[in-house]
Formats: sequence, structure tokens, C-alpha cells
Amino acid sequence: MSSRYFIIILVLILQVSVLVSQESAEVDAPSWFLSPAESYSKSQYLFGSGSGITLEQAKKIAMASLATCFATEVSVNQTYMESNTEKIQGHKFENFSTSKIVKEIKTKSNANLQFTETVKTWQSPKTKLIYTLIIMDKIKARQVYMQELEENEKIIDLLMISDDSPLQKFGYLEKAMELSKKSEEILSLLFALSPPGSLLYEDYSSVEKLILDMNKAASDVHLHINVEGDNSAKLDTALKNSLQKIGFSIVEEGEYLLEVQITKAPEKILSTQFFVYYDINITLLLENAEIFNVLTTINGGGKNRDAAQIRAFSSMNRAVPSKFQMELENYLMVKSD
Repeated sequence: MSSRYFIIILVLILQVSVLVSQESAEVDAPSWFLSPAESYSKSQYLFGSGSGITLEQAKKIAMASLATCFATEVSVNQTYMESNTEKIQGHKFENFSTSKIVKEIKTKSNANLQFTETVKTWQSPKTKLIYTLIIMDKIKARQVYMQELEENEKIIDLLMISDDSPLQKFGYLEKAMELSKKSEEILSLLFALSPPGSLLYEDYSSVEKLILDMNKAASDVHLHINVEGDNSAKLDTALKNSLQKIGFSIVEEGEYLLEVQITKAPEKILSTQFFVYYDINITLLLENAEIFNVLTTINGGGKNRDAAQIRAFSSMNRAVPSKFQMELENYLMVKSD
């Protein structure tokens, strides 16, 4: 045999060996990894597979794959909703932005999606790669999310029928708004877990309606502000601006009274700096009955007394409205629980 024919045969043998090696590598992965749908029904499960040199790496890739599958289901349902708006009343669907939901799902996948289970793990004796399969039971997840959603809506309904004082009603609606946003987050996840069009969105609270009700409740809070100890009236103005942004009605005479008493405390001189201190007593009353009271201290420093006072009052005009709003939120939160 000539050397020419020998080289040709050798090349052919090498090419066949490479092809056989590639085919062997391709089928080295288990069947459940290559075709998970053959073992787990798509109607009941979402699944993601991954491989890596460590189990942790394989699981991370599998979870990302599951999240992509999740996001795809969201997009399918979003498309259905957008093309069937006449069948679904009571919601503005821009609140359920596909890109926002997909981002949330992918963020969750970096940590851990609920209702997932690692069902298969295998290491190749040839490549030493680790293969894993993670599934999510859509039916189980849907049942839990639906139960949570219905519980949220029951609480929202109770909060919205409150006939308490205007301020308390505002607090209830604020709590309802918080729950309604949680409901929308749950709905966004249900997009990927339910057949298109199977959810009746008109049965759930609308954030837009809650905003209107909150604005009405806030405007019914007629509040008079009385500040003692500030001749400049700047704190009075700062409080009015802050509370008007919430929506409260600032009046000369109202059932609610916000009293702020400013008392000068002893001054201090430290090195070359002059410091002034003011004790602030903030009280909210309803028809002369105290709702809550809070004390705070404001200070300011400068090269002399005048400079220190300017800084103290500047700080006061920011801190006191913020402090009052924080205490008001705490009060309303406790009362609405």
C-alpha cells in the first residue's frame, strides 16, 4: 500500500473517531435532562435543567432556566389579556407590565422561587459534569397564591367599609392600598401558573379606585396647625406644605389640631463652635382628645449664636414635618392591624 493511500485511510479513521466521540458526548446527558417534558406534564409543571462542574452551579443554571420558562408563560398570558380586554373589566393592564414581571421573576430565580423541587441529579462518569432538574408544581403554587389573594381581598373589603373618623378611614385605606399592591404582585405570578383567561380580574380590588378613595378620605381630614415658639412662621409653612401633599385639608378651625411647642434648651460652646438646642413637643388631637404625642430635640451649630440658630431652624423645618409623618404612619399602622 502506498503511503498516499495510507494517509487517506488514517484521516478517514480519525474523522470517524471524532464523530463517534461527539455523538457519545451529546448522548452522555440523561434523557430526563434532554427531554424533561416526557417525564413531567407541561400542564402541571414548569421545569428547568442545568449542568455544571458543581451541584451548586448546575442548580443555579437550572433555576435560571425555570425562571425563563416562567417568564415565557407570563408573556403568553399578557398577550391574551391585551387581545381580550373587552372580556376582562375592572383593571388597567399597564399595571401588569410584562417586562416588570419578567424582571421580578428573574430576580427571584437568583435566590429561590417558591414551590420548586430538585427531582433529578446525576453526574456523568465520563465528563464528571453534574446534571440536575428542578420543577415547579403549578397546581400547588396556584392554589397557595389564590388562597393568599382571596385572604388579601377579604381584608381589603373590610378596610374599605370603615365608618370610623376621617383620619382612621384614611389609615385603613392606606393599609388596603398596601395589600392591593401585594395582590397585584400575586396576580403577576398567577399569570404564569394559570391557563390564559382563567382568572377573573374584575373580582379583585383596583389600585386606581383605592387611590381615589384615599384622596377623598384625606381631604375629609380637616386639620388646624398651631406652632408656638417660631416667630418666622417657617415651620408652620413647612408643616402645611408637608400635610397638604398627603391630601389633608388645612383649615383655620377643624376637628383635628396639630400643636407644636418649641422650647429653647441650654446652649453649649465647644471649642470654637456655638450650639443651640430646641425641644419640640408635637401633639395631634381630635376634638381636644390626644391621639398621640412625640418629643424630639433639634440642634444647630455655628461660629456664633445667630449662625447656630439659623442652622437649627433650617433643620427644624425639615425634621419636624418628617417626624410627625413618621409618627402618624406608626399610629395608623397600629390602628389598622
